[in-house]
Amino acid sequence: MIYVAGTLLSVVVIVLLVGRPGVRKLVFVSVTIFGLVLWYFIDRSQREDAAIHALVATKGISNIELSDLRLENVSLIPIAYGGYELDGAVTNNSRFILAGMDFRVTLSDCLTTDACGIVGQRDTSINLTVPPGKKEAFKSEPLGFPNLPAPAQNRVSSFNLIAARAEQVDSAASSSCELSGGCPFGPDRER
Repeated sequence: MIYVAGTLLSVVVIVLLVGRPGVRKLVFVSVTIFGLVLWYFIDRSQREDAAIHALVATKGISNIELSDLRLENVSLIPIAYGGYELDGAVTNNSRFILAGMDFRVTLSDCLTTDACGIVGQRDTSINLTVPPGKKEAFKSEPLGFPNLPAPAQNRVSSFNLIAARAEQVDSAASSSCELSGGCPFGPDRER
């Protein structure tokens, strides 16, 4: 529908430009004003987005340092149909609410302790809510490693925590109050 309206408006503008020379100035001024207004709103939106991203980067609202998390008893458990689950517990030692973690899980076949080859690798995200100073158990969704070869001598699994996410603060409220200097809540204040 918007394409039809845009096409009709374009046709009317072209007809007016060709058919009536006196209207050319009016159309030129109108198009210039419309372009400036459009540029203003796009620029304002981009500046707001940049301010929010800068706030997130400097205040640490969206990220938790990996060193602030303590993982315990993490293991890759075989489940039915050849799948696996990553199972364990995490203690959140940050000042933010942990909302999720991303892991890279690797399966390797080892002929000796020094000679291992990767046969499968998957990234998985685990969503959970862990308040600061608390410990919670977690379990991933089933992980599939299709087309795995038969184990050589010894199949070894390993995992790496690659990212942690904090619970997001309402962006509009956070950006407006933090940028203006006064905020009723935030990472350093109680809600």
